[in-house]
Amino acid sequence: MDTVPYDRPDMILTMAPARARWGARIRLATLVAVALLLAHTAIYAAEDGLGAAYAAAMSRDGHGTWWVVVAMVIGLLGLAAGALSAARLARLEIRAIGRRRRRTGDPHLGHEAIAIARRLVPIVLVLFAIQENLEQLAAHGRFLGVEAIVGPAHPLAVPVLVAVCLALSAAGALVRWRIATLRRRIANGPARGADRRIRPLRIDPRWRTIGSLAPLGRMLVRLDAGRSPPSLLQP
Repeated sequence: MDTVPYDRPDMILTMAPARARWGARIRLATLVAVALLLAHTAIYAAEDGLGAAYAAAMSRDGHGTWWVVVAMVIGLLGLAAGALSAARLARLEIRAIGRRRRRTGDPHLGHEAIAIARRLVPIVLVLFAIQENLEQLAAHGRFLGVEAIVGPAHPLAVPVLVAVCLALSAAGALVRWRIATLRRRIANGPARGADRRIRPLRIDPRWRTIGSLAPLGRMLVRLDAGRSPPSLLQP
């Protein structure tokens, strides 16, 4: 049985290479922004609690109106990315109806998750450390350095950041895996026997009457063969 070659777990290209690279970078940047927002919120909620305690901790570390605006922008970007992915999946699901399925060459969900996590986790860790140092400099005039993620300021930073990144990596891998599976199914062509299925024809009753009279005409022609012409036509 022929096998369908499988590309590396990175996003499969369906457009010009330059546009595909920019598209992959935009998707990764959006995922990083969403992960950083969720992880930042989860870290403060886990360390200081929710409600008034959460608001006080955010204000203490310099999260003012700018943070609310940034959070709203990132949230809208995340929703837009999710809507585009859902629309793309819906189109592929429709196109893949009646297509052939093959087990060989299908993408592996674990490989996709690892491919996303190995880039997402270090980027989010570095950006969170930079963000916390800038916030501490602006609010308290001090530089924490690496202690922003491993020190007493945020003892739960690393586990929460890694957990959020792994969860988002799994979600992104599921979308990428499904897209790759559907595209391979579409490329495989119609399922076996799909092109041989002929819908039963419904014959109009009027054609049945005409068909029943057709043999009678042929019989009359055969009976008349060999007869002499009528007496009125004889010379």
